[in-house]
Amino acid sequence: MHSPSIPGRGLAILAGIALYIGSLSALFGEDLLNWSNWTMKHYEVMVASLGTMAFGLLFKYAKRARLWLAAAGFAFLFIAGTCFVVYKSISRQATAITTQSSSAEDTNDLIADKVAELKKSRQRLSDAEWQVDFEQKGRPDKRGNPTVKPGCGKDCINWKQRANEVRSHIRGLEQELQGLGPRQVPAPEAETFAQIMAIIFGWPAAAVKVLAILLFPIAWTLFLEFGSIWCLEYGFGFSKYPPAAMSDVAGKLAEIATLPANTPEDPPKGRRKTSNLPANLKTKTAASNVVYLPGKHPVISALEVAGKHLSNEELAAAMGCCGGEASKRRREVADILHHYRQGHRIMVGLKSWQRAMA
Repeated sequence: MHSPSIPGRGLAILAGIALYIGSLSALFGEDLLNWSNWTMKHYEVMVASLGTMAFGLLFKYAKRARLWLAAAGFAFLFIAGTCFVVYKSISRQATAITTQSSSAEDTNDLIADKVAELKKSRQRLSDAEWQVDFEQKGRPDKRGNPTVKPGCGKDCINWKQRANEVRSHIRGLEQELQGLGPRQVPAPEAETFAQIMAIIFGWPAAAVKVLAILLFPIAWTLFLEFGSIWCLEYGFGFSKYPPAAMSDVAGKLAEIATLPANTPEDPPKGRRKTSNLPANLKTKTAASNVVYLPGKHPVISALEVAGKHLSNEELAAAMGCCGGEASKRRREVADILHHYRQGHRIMVGLKSWQRAMA
């Protein structure tokens, strides 16, 4: 017996929810967990995102039901909503990228200033240490002979004090540079990707980096949105033989089961009287190999899954049986089926579709 459940349905629902949370993170950033910063614009964006997902699902259902005007409307709303969501996501991510780039540039400028100052300080320290040594040697002339009494006098002490101050300043600069870390690269992911593409394909790294920065927010948003739509569509969809969904079909089946068998005096409409009818027309009971689901006939299930009129051969293939068995099953629910001829084939559909189109 076929199960009305779909393998992996729970996983698909969890994945759809996770991807939708990811799309909200792309839209809201850190505000997603900081509700105190939420404004009406946040709720409007959330409603637009949920509506876009719903429009994508409703488009498929309307198309399956052959409601072409509704399907066209849902398709238009889905495209418009997708453009709106992508625009909002790009706006937020562009702001984040700009902030990151500005922060990286500011950090690099600060590092450059500290490195230049450290270079000057080390030169000052070297000069101070040379002066100390010069004073201690008695200020020697070009020949190396001292011109004053050797030793560390007042000037020597002053130079030593200045050297100690410069040495302390250098230690402070080195600690600050260690805290700042290495030079930062704006958009490091795009930079790395551009370098890889340049090595593999020889593409210019600068152009690839710009394209990566521009296209990544769009691709990421579409991935999250379409992924959540398809996962939820699978998770909340029906299997080949879905459970009962229409109470009127169950009532029709119960009514058909109580009808008397056809006799030669009461032949099927459109057929001539015969003295002997086939055995499958004398009773409404199902054959032993017919599999029913609660309140749903296999023919009804196959037609609802297909969403269109089927020939007897197509109906047999959908139910996994032979043509004779498909004809037998059609007769069991003939009162709720719509038949018409298309060439040499008899097409079968649901009467409820005709009422929906009307």
